[in-house]
Amino acid sequence: MQKDRFSIPMLKCKRCGHEWYIRKPQSPRLCPNCKSPYWKTGSEYKQDLGLDIQKAANIEKTLIILVEDLLRDPNRWSEVVETGWKRMFQTSDFPIKSLKPILDEGFSIYSWFINIPKVSLGLVDDILQILQKSGSTTSGMVDEVQKKARDALEWESVSKEFNVEVIKILGFLWFADSLTDELRYPEAEAIIQKKAWWLLERKIGREEQETITLIEQTVQRIDENNKGATCWAEVIRFP
Repeated sequence: MQKDRFSIPMLKCKRCGHEWYIRKPQSPRLCPNCKSPYWKTGSEYKQDLGLDIQKAANIEKTLIILVEDLLRDPNRWSEVVETGWKRMFQTSDFPIKSLKPILDEGFSIYSWFINIPKVSLGLVDDILQILQKSGSTTSGMVDEVQKKARDALEWESVSKEFNVEVIKILGFLWFADSLTDELRYPEAEAIIQKKAWWLLERKIGREEQETITLIEQTVQRIDENNKGATCWAEVIRFP
């Protein structure tokens, strides 16, 4: 990984030679130029994929142990939800659906994208409070920037659409996704995704199709009713 004089990380595709600046903390899945999922490697692909699959097998074991712990101690859901929702928000750009709410709250497009990662961490705190059924949010204790961003997102009304089931499902799936950072290949990542869905269905008792329908209906209601800055279907999503 190279860095320019402003210390902004730069990546290079080993397949086509394309270079680009990294925008998110997670390693990209594809080269934006040639779309190859193998942009990190050259001829060593087969050997490295074998190592990746071995790592995936260890991650599978970690997930199995985690589910057993969740069944014994439901309090561990807070840890899973916090990690999972942070992962979901951090991998989203909170794409702009309408500029008006952003401009009305005093943001420029640049300042919006600079501040939204910090704002999203505060949203996770609210999600945890819903999970814990505290009946309150942290919106009264945030700084002015976060308050304005929440208003632009219409977060108060959006957050009311999330029930405990939705929060747990997305938290678990994105928690599993967070474990894939050490993997290099989509084939190995797919093993973890498949295992997470299997555990969700067989151990936690959430049928896959019912789960998909529940999340889709929740996001549809939000986007139908929300006039705020972002398209929530591109934020509240599956890995």
